Amino acid sequence: AIRDNCFDLQSLKARTKAGTGCGGCVPDLVALLAFEKSSMGMEVEKSVICEHFQLTRQELCHVIMVKRHRDMTAVLTGAGTGLGCEICKPAVASILAHTWGDHIHKPELAPLQDTNDNMLANMQRNGSYSVVPRTPGGEIHPKQLEVLGEIGDKYGLYTKITGAQRVDFFGAALHQLSAIWKDLTDKGFESGHAYGKALRTVKSCVGLTWCRYGVQDSVGLAVLLENRYKGIRMPHKFKMGVSGCTRECAEARVKDLGVIAVRSGWNVYVCGNGGMKPRHADLLAEDVSDTMVTQICDRFIMFYCRTADVLQRTARWLENLEGGIDYLKQVILEDSLGICSDLEAQLQSLLDVYQNEWATVIKDPKQVARFKTFINLPDDQQTDVHLVYHHERGQIRLPTLEPPNPYPLSQPREVPAIVRDGCGTEWADVCDVSLIPEYSGVCAKVDEVQIAVFRINGNKMYALHNYDPFSEAHVLSRGIVGDKTGILMVASPLYKHTFALETGICLAQPEVKLATYPIRVIDGIVQVMSTPIKT
Repeated sequence: AIRDNCFDLQSLKARTKAGTGCGGCVPDLVALLAFEKSSMGMEVEKSVICEHFQLTRQELCHVIMVKRHRDMTAVLTGAGTGLGCEICKPAVASILAHTWGDHIHKPELAPLQDTNDNMLANMQRNGSYSVVPRTPGGEIHPKQLEVLGEIGDKYGLYTKITGAQRVDFFGAALHQLSAIWKDLTDKGFESGHAYGKALRTVKSCVGLTWCRYGVQDSVGLAVLLENRYKGIRMPHKFKMGVSGCTRECAEARVKDLGVIAVRSGWNVYVCGNGGMKPRHADLLAEDVSDTMVTQICDRFIMFYCRTADVLQRTARWLENLEGGIDYLKQVILEDSLGICSDLEAQLQSLLDVYQNEWATVIKDPKQVARFKTFINLPDDQQTDVHLVYHHERGQIRLPTLEPPNPYPLSQPREVPAIVRDGCGTEWADVCDVSLIPEYSGVCAKVDEVQIAVFRINGNKMYALHNYDPFSEAHVLSRGIVGDKTGILMVASPLYKHTFALETGICLAQPEVKLATYPIRVIDGIVQVMSTPIKT
């Protein structure tokens, strides 16, 4: 396809469908594109973020720091064009977060957040969410386990212990999230940031506190590190591990940053990775003290935040870093650039403004109001009939599919798409226009039809069927709003298919089209009709 004139990522995705699923192969696509263009004698452009920013992530990071931009409007005005998209908005959100540490749901920042950060929870394939409280180092008191059991039972959630040594709840509807987190917060739990491009967990073994082979207190160090770095946004998710001896039960050498105990202290490893392309971590420092471990971690994390590409894990970052591990040692250990004290100060500035994200949200009624499945209905009418579960081994689960998880569909089962007609001939109130943040959406249920309502540029409104035909989930209202080649669009939150707000046409597959609905604003109230616009 590249040799047949697909010279950019978007055209390559459209032609081959590569990179349109989970997105894990996109970095390889970019590398392949550069290699093939180079072999054809073509100039290989620098890896700019997207059409809205002709800058690399590192360059944009410099601009934001020097110009002291704190929101998307300022960044676009100073360094970009257009409205932004599903690529650059989360990238800018990430840079702003690890530069200033503002709450990501501040009104001017919330519309930038990607699928999971948008609702501070992990969206599952049917549009429901998982909830993961933090249990630092995997350590948990029996009374805390009782609390988690009670909450899982109260809300009817599927409950599982994850490979990251914590408890994960599945099957939470959007409107349940704030109530679940109020219960968790009241019992002392904090956000586990499983939804964020941030530190997930610091996995640990029991170390010398129990194990006859342990030589250092691995749990103690893991708890310290997790509490230190929790909530810090990074270019991608970040995993850590601490093993109490060289038997390596915490698997620290397949973590972004791993620490392994030796009798004389700790060995620090960096840039390990599991996943689709595993990588064994490299040794960065040997025989260091507890204090030096945190100092090295501070420097490493901030240097990674400042220099990595968009959605680049540490493993791929190091592979692309000129000079590799030797250069990294010079920067982090020898202070060859003279920036170590600055990196430490930048990290400390983030620690100084840390807040438990969910605790902040549930104290603010305006924030809580965002967590509604249907913006126009009362709390006792929020049930989404499309969230269907089966029961297995005493718990709920999503229905079995054949073939297993076929999503995203390469072609929707119905073309142009399923059209829901509520046959309504009267205007129905949705909400006050002020309840819809600019450049974002909400869902209204009118005559049993789910309608995604989007607000752009003041009171310019659009209404589409709240249905993603590629994932067959009713989630469109939770997508990122922006523009592509001048066309106003929304990117579906599950697999990032983009649809024109004006027409409902899928930009990559124009034969797929969503229904659009009449919409207006009268005396500050948004109104829609459930009968689709005929085209």
